[in-house]
Amino acid sequence: MYNGFIKSEITINDKNMTYYEKGQGDITCIFSCGWAVPFPFADMFELADIISTQHRCIILDRFGYGFSDCNDGKRNFNNITQETKMLCDRLNIQKNIIFVGHSISTFHAIDLAKSFPEIIKGLVLIDSYIFVSKIGRFSFNINWIVAYFCLLLKKLGILSKMNDSKLKRILFGHRLIPEDVAVDALLITRERLYNKTVRNELKCAINDFKLLYKNLDKLKSVPVIAICRDATFGNNRKLLNYIQNTTIINLGKSSHFIHHIYPIKVAEQISELCI
Repeated sequence: MYNGFIKSEITINDKNMTYYEKGQGDITCIFSCGWAVPFPFADMFELADIISTQHRCIILDRFGYGFSDCNDGKRNFNNITQETKMLCDRLNIQKNIIFVGHSISTFHAIDLAKSFPEIIKGLVLIDSYIFVSKIGRFSFNINWIVAYFCLLLKKLGILSKMNDSKLKRILFGHRLIPEDVAVDALLITRERLYNKTVRNELKCAINDFKLLYKNLDKLKSVPVIAICRDATFGNNRKLLNYIQNTTIINLGKSSHFIHHIYPIKVAEQISELCI
């Protein structure tokens, strides 16, 4: 248990998936991290903690993340959507879901709402990107450079030798993370950073982008809040070309991790959809 969150796991397709739950209510907020974040709980902790005072909150460890098993199968949008739906079915969550996704998980959010609009009450997309062109999809490949650089550091033993305080600064910066959460985050980062399952997730996503923004008619009844920053405001406005029921919120200067810089403001937008 982390700060009142209960850690549990379920079996999906013979693999164990971990999730963290806190709070009660008719509305369930599901939080999913961006690509290659080693420990999703640490990433989404502040947001879920705030929202859990009024609603049921679940933070997912997708396969390859946190304490969930790795999965050598396909990691495309459809697979991840089906796994999320299986988790919801096992937990008897059949409606009123607010799906909160950051970065690559904003695409998972859209795909889940396309496939199962009847269970979705709203989507919160944190610093999404609209990749509808070959140039846009190619630009996303910059992540591979970062991934293989970090894998090199891991292979050379530099990551394992880095002292805890320095790695904490890299992972958390100014954030006040509970010590037990930080300890597990350090462990998971050293052991599982950019594992094969996570790398396959990005590889499949690059191929899936071209299909994501087609046939979005089912999202007409799903309210979407896209939270962005100055650097991504123009790109996020393109969402209006595909999902008309979208509200764009620009929080100004920020890093890609807007929910770490402005957790209260992001939580306020999530609460708006819960009404």
